[in-house]
Amino acid sequence: HQTQACCEGGSQDKWTSQEAKVSAIRAGAVFILTGLAALLQGGEFLQPLLDNGVLGGLVSAGTLPLLYLAVGLKVGAELAGLMARLADVEVDEP
Repeated sequence: HQTQACCEGGSQDKWTSQEAKVSAIRAGAVFILTGLAALLQGGEFLQPLLDNGVLGGLVSAGTLPLLYLAVGLKVGAELAGLMARLADVEVDEP
């Protein structure tokens, strides 16, 4: 059966290493922009931007979940790019 496309640009069945690289760059940019947003508000780099909220609430951790999400997406995209490049390498059999 056909799998759903995982990339934004078309109906391909697998990621190319270029698409994974673009996704990793975007995830890294989200991380940096979150840090810069804290600097622009007069705080430290990566200082929490949101109030603490209510314990156990959805936004009670401030921007920390956004940072973890960005790092996770970057690592996942880098791994996907590595796997895509390995899949494209031809192996010479003896």
